[in-house]
Amino acid sequence: MNESGLVLDTRTDRVYYVTVRDPDDPKQFGFLLGPYPTHQEAIDRVGRGRELACGANDRAVWYAYGTASLPAAFRPLPKTVFDQ
Repeated sequence: MNESGLVLDTRTDRVYYVTVRDPDDPKQFGFLLGPYPTHQEAIDRVGRGRELACGANDRAVWYAYGTASLPAAFRPLPKTVFDQ
C-alpha cells in the first residue's frame, strides 16, 4: 500500500497509464499520460493529467481520473491524449 492508501500493482509485465472517464457517459474513456513502467509512476502523475485535461476542456473538472494497465507486450500500445 502506498502513502495515498492505494494498493500498488507491482507486476513487471505491465505498463501503466493515467486515465480519464466521463461519469455521465462511461463509454467516454481515455488514456491521458503514459505508458509508465510502474503503477506508482502513473499514480504520481494523475494530478498532472487532471490539470492538462481541465486546461483543454471546461467539463473535465467533473470527470473521474485514475490509472489503468495493459500487458507490456500489448501492441500497438494506445496513444495518449497528452503525448510525452
